[in-house]
Amino acid sequence: MGVRKVEQISGRVGGEAAGFDLELTWDGTRLKGRVGGAVVGKDVNLSLHSGFVTGRVGGSLEGFDVAGSLQPHAVEVRFGGNTLGQDLRLELSRGQVRGRLGGSLIGNDVALEHSGEQLSGRIGGRRDGKDVRLSTQAPPEVAALAAAIAFQLFEESAAGAGSSG
Repeated sequence: MGVRKVEQISGRVGGEAAGFDLELTWDGTRLKGRVGGAVVGKDVNLSLHSGFVTGRVGGSLEGFDVAGSLQPHAVEVRFGGNTLGQDLRLELSRGQVRGRLGGSLIGNDVALEHSGEQLSGRIGGRRDGKDVRLSTQAPPEVAALAAAIAFQLFEESAAGAGSSG
């Protein structure tokens, strides 16, 4: 069995004053690391097997489960439980990552671009959304999932929410 190359995913979701840093690694089957700082941030520990991603963001009391499908051209996952969770649905095509986090009425648009080793764009609207600036050689669907996790954590932190699943 060959040695897997570990890709770093680093950058920021949000502005300089208000946002979350990402420091994650991707080895082809595991997305691990931390989103946010030492006090406000959460650990990320996700596994990919046969196109299905599962795991947890945060600890056993505060945070949320992640479960769904992670494919080269589509991401369909659920953050949190059935009642308080959020759906993430993304389509990837020609360097574009488009979709939605949340429902059709209460949710946020995802509009990102993947070029070379950069994933950039915005999650949410022009006024209430957050900029995304990530650097990585990981697949764009993995980087987009990481950006959406950071956005979700930032939104929960801003709202003072402790747990959504």
